[in-house]
Amino acid sequence: MNFAVLAASLGMDVSDPAFWMPLLLFAVWAVIFLAGVIQGGLELGMGVLLLASSVRAQFQILDVLKQWRYAFLAWLAIGMLLAALAFPTAWGALLVPLKMPLLLVLGGMTLRQLALERWLRVDTGRQLFWSRVVGAGALLAILGQGMAVGLFAVQFEQSWAAWWVVAFMSAGLVATYCALAMTWLTQGVQGLLQRRIARWARILLRWSVAGVVAVSMALAIDNPGVLFRWGEGGALLTALVFWGCLLLAVILLEMLLRRVSRLPARWKRLPFLLETAWIVAVLGGLFYSVFPYLVLDEITLWDAAADVDALRSIAGIGMVGIILAGIVYVVRWLDQLRRNGAATRAADRDQA
Repeated sequence: MNFAVLAASLGMDVSDPAFWMPLLLFAVWAVIFLAGVIQGGLELGMGVLLLASSVRAQFQILDVLKQWRYAFLAWLAIGMLLAALAFPTAWGALLVPLKMPLLLVLGGMTLRQLALERWLRVDTGRQLFWSRVVGAGALLAILGQGMAVGLFAVQFEQSWAAWWVVAFMSAGLVATYCALAMTWLTQGVQGLLQRRIARWARILLRWSVAGVVAVSMALAIDNPGVLFRWGEGGALLTALVFWGCLLLAVILLEMLLRRVSRLPARWKRLPFLLETAWIVAVLGGLFYSVFPYLVLDEITLWDAAADVDALRSIAGIGMVGIILAGIVYVVRWLDQLRRNGAATRAADRDQA
């Protein structure tokens, strides 16, 4: 994308703070959004798995969840606050049509958080009930997110056909988050349980792909500009390469999950890393499809942005907070990966 041409079309220069400050803050928000999706997908996906897990598996899942019980809430709060402060016009325009999905997300997260805190404090006999409540809250939160993405893709249309598309996308997001959680869990278990998790991860991966195709088709059908962006000139070749890489990643992930029990300990994290990369690539394609609009065909970044002085203040405060939060986040992730690797190596030694 030629930013000089884009700036000229807006009557600005690339070096003008009124042009690059909204762009910078959108990039920061996009990074926060991606981190929140991966962290939230892992947490909420594990939460949904509680609804169909054995008591033993529930304790393993909740042992992971309790270490991260505030992480997704932190990313969600930071992302929503940055969006509201930096792009108030778009925030106001999106808040009304997305009120139901946002209420589902907030209600589900609140229920999940309260139930998880309660699970940590009650005796063993009552933990099963609260673990199910954690799962129900996680499912509500995912459905809310899926509904938000679906409504955005169909441009907030309220017909029955549009709502069927939204429902299908919501189911696809549930499958995506559960598959992400399962690829993480395959690192810390062995034997029959590992093979069962891997088999279900493969099944859910296919539903996840179907959801991505549905979002893409809805965007292309309801917004010709999106179809034109991916189909014009050299962009068609880029689109073919992009979709080819996504397909190749899915095939490779399927192969890894089939053989996960035979992988060396140091390679067992590959399915999770590949699933994460696949999700990031899909979200990158979504951002590319709608850029520079925050509300399709109505409000761009620059239409929605606050004034330059306010953006400078938001950027200064936000960057410091994000850097500090990012350091803590990465350290904890590396520590969790180290623990998973140690557990896997110990299990491999026991089997040997």
